[in-house]
Amino acid sequence: MIKLFNSTPFKIILALVLLGVVFANLVQGMYIDENGLLTVYRGIYQGERMFVDSWSEYNMASVLMYPIFALYYQVLAPGLSAVGIGMVLYTRIVYMILRLLIAVYLYFTLKKTEYQDGAFFTALFYFLFIVGWRNFSYKSICDFGLILLICFIFRYCQNNHSFYFVLMGVASCICILAYPTMIILPFAFVIGGLILSYQGYEMIKNLIIYSVTCLVCGVLFLVYMQLTCGIVEGINSFMLYMNSSYDYDDPFIVRLGMMILSYVVTFVIAYAPVAAIELYKKHRAMSEFVAEAILGIYWIVFMVAVCAARIESVSYSRFIYGVLVLFWWFPYFAREAKSDYTVVGSYKQADISASLVCWIVFAVTCVSQGVWAVSTNQDITIPGHMAYYIVLAMIAMLVTAEQYDLLLTGLFVGEIFFTCVWLPEKNGGFHHVFEQRYYVTEGALQGIALLPDDYEKNQQVLELMNDYVTPEDKLLVTFAFNSTAYLNTDAVMATGSPYTRPQIDTQLLTFWESNPDYVANLVLIDKGLDKYQELLESECGQVLLSEYTNEVASNGDLVLLSK
Repeated sequence: MIKLFNSTPFKIILALVLLGVVFANLVQGMYIDENGLLTVYRGIYQGERMFVDSWSEYNMASVLMYPIFALYYQVLAPGLSAVGIGMVLYTRIVYMILRLLIAVYLYFTLKKTEYQDGAFFTALFYFLFIVGWRNFSYKSICDFGLILLICFIFRYCQNNHSFYFVLMGVASCICILAYPTMIILPFAFVIGGLILSYQGYEMIKNLIIYSVTCLVCGVLFLVYMQLTCGIVEGINSFMLYMNSSYDYDDPFIVRLGMMILSYVVTFVIAYAPVAAIELYKKHRAMSEFVAEAILGIYWIVFMVAVCAARIESVSYSRFIYGVLVLFWWFPYFAREAKSDYTVVGSYKQADISASLVCWIVFAVTCVSQGVWAVSTNQDITIPGHMAYYIVLAMIAMLVTAEQYDLLLTGLFVGEIFFTCVWLPEKNGGFHHVFEQRYYVTEGALQGIALLPDDYEKNQQVLELMNDYVTPEDKLLVTFAFNSTAYLNTDAVMATGSPYTRPQIDTQLLTFWESNPDYVANLVLIDKGLDKYQELLESECGQVLLSEYTNEVASNGDLVLLSK
């Protein structure tokens, strides 16, 4: 099908249709973490000091988000509100515009390589791929940095201009600001460059340029910290936050062991058909067409099976399992793939082939997955997101070589389903665009269409915030499910993070001890959640309910308390 539709008119029609669907779907649904992270980024814009007033390592990306919030609140808010666009929808639109621009840049980058025939479908897949949800997050901002890094590597190989190593350094620092444990990336990048240098490539001067760029960006961030919160105070608060955080249910060694086991299982699943094909070839001949068909059918059946296993909770994580299978297949495909097309002069100056760049991309995905794997409290599908960069390289490689058409078709059908039909909503599971929703007409979520229960809850929160909470108040929202309260008021967020879990740990009390000026005078509790019972039984919850005994107001299951 990819071969059949690989014509310019069809590409234009397909791009326009999918572009329209993606932007139309931006108004649909609300994922729980989207609330929390926008609250973190917005808080820094409003004056919270990084690490001191905002206890989250992910608030470092607020440096990048600051201009976006400033543009909205200082310039665009009145006009956008008049046409039905609130802050959340605005950030989604900005995010997708940036993603579209990067997709275009990726397209023109690949058009100058020997993989030019695969440039369109590679850029299209990048644009459609969902990194968590369609808005800014530590995941999606890190994704921006990594894809730009990969584009700059290709560009350097085309032009042999050292300035691209400056851009690579900046892209790496974007990754670190978004996802701090990605600080490992520059070290891995330099080690990889030294290996290439040992193999005869001219890398030393460029690696120095890259390293200096990273150091300059690091110094600029430290200057920002010193001017806003003070480096020493920021580090002390960060260490206090790390010591009081209990977000991980299992110790590190258990989580690492489970992650390694998950990768081993996906490796076995991926290479079972490859091993069978190679074993068969030792005894009998097998045509290339048959081998490609077997792998294509295997991948499609695998995707159908993982979705059908628990069809009521199908989410994008199921698609990531398919991406991981392709990640493991890359070495096999790189050996088998061939291309009859070569750009005259391409990579001649840098003497780095396009196929070698694909192996560099593979290395980047391995490092990124490793970093995410050791720092997440979730399963393999979280670091598995970082495997899709090699899938992009495989699409470019296979479309150009006119191979694995069935596999590529299945890959795009799956991506289009999750992009155009499935929605990242609530806390995961299967939600789709055809469910009944109601549009929010005011507040931060203006212009967003929510499921009936989410809409009702948001309206209750909005009414309480408008009627009883002022900018001078210090508000604590006990559950992240209701963190839209933070987005719908200018009150001070009386906790280090919207993800504070008073029903589980005492991080909130630790924050108040070190930041007495942030002790809440208002507490919002949702008695309708299952977690409310956990709150009643927890140490932190008992402190809250013993001190905040005055009911200011209630709306549905939501209760606003004061001392």
